[in-house]
Amino acid sequence: MDEETWRDVVKYAPQLQDLHQYRQTFEGTKNVGLLAIGPDGRNRTMLSQFRSRTGRNQPSTTQFAFGAPKWTRSFIRPAPGMQLDYLDWRAQEIGIVAALSGDEAMEADYHRGDFYLAFAIRAGLAPEGATKDTHSAVRKAAKVVCLGVMFGQSAFGMAGKLGISKTEAAKLLRAHKRVYHRFWAWSDAAVDQVAIRGTIRTVFDWRLHRVHTADRVAMSKQWRSVQNFPSQAHGAEMLRLACIYAAEEGLPIIAPVHDAIMIEAPTVEMPLVSARMEAIMRKASRDILRGFEVDVEHTFTGDGERYVDEDGKEFFDRIMGIVGYPPDGATPSEHP
Repeated sequence: MDEETWRDVVKYAPQLQDLHQYRQTFEGTKNVGLLAIGPDGRNRTMLSQFRSRTGRNQPSTTQFAFGAPKWTRSFIRPAPGMQLDYLDWRAQEIGIVAALSGDEAMEADYHRGDFYLAFAIRAGLAPEGATKDTHSAVRKAAKVVCLGVMFGQSAFGMAGKLGISKTEAAKLLRAHKRVYHRFWAWSDAAVDQVAIRGTIRTVFDWRLHRVHTADRVAMSKQWRSVQNFPSQAHGAEMLRLACIYAAEEGLPIIAPVHDAIMIEAPTVEMPLVSARMEAIMRKASRDILRGFEVDVEHTFTGDGERYVDEDGKEFFDRIMGIVGYPPDGATPSEHP
């Protein structure tokens, strides 16, 4: 009954889509009122730094605006006269493992802009010149494979996510191993290191220790955690370093979000503040990854506008149509 399973099921049984939407509506709205909103309309909650095994922040999913369902993020708006910029490292985890593994093919494909299409082209799954519009299905499959391999997902798991046979998924997995063989050698070596030495660490020495257990399921999960550790833990290091640099310069961070940072500044100052924040984030990636630079993308929200997460926009509009949410000039507290 979990959400991930439902997303897979409706691909094969579209007649269940309405029921799926109902469940999303129910699950997505019951915790909205738990967000930690102060009398000034600001969301403040404990970030729980270092709480996860990878060193990532792990704030409450019910109290933190970016932990709640994506559609609720459209409640986020800048203060009058201010503007928001959501800066995120593009395909951060891919960039991290490309740099750490020293896989030149993966590094080159990352810098082509759309890594997933670049992989598909290199692997012969799509022709040169393919775009997101012309080969969307191939790109989707490539994305599932490229992200799945970082935490040890099997061909069976990939097949379930993509709605294809296990044989087809295995073919995609073999293509990834063929074109990024140096990444695979590095990833396997990381697992071997933990098996022998009992620990794996980041460049700043955040460590993950192997736990001895006779439980096969627990061991399987542990090895997947080991495979996923380099990308997640170095992403955490990168975020912390960028926040330190920004704090030293007095830049107005209002939310660190996994692989992104949201800032707020007066509209007239935002171009300069945004450019400086981007430079800092790029520098943090270079400092963590021995000179390799992870790209940064921007999502601006202007004065009087709402922040929009594309994955949640349609659902937000549907909910607001049902409840008759007040015009943008009003606040929820004025209209209970």
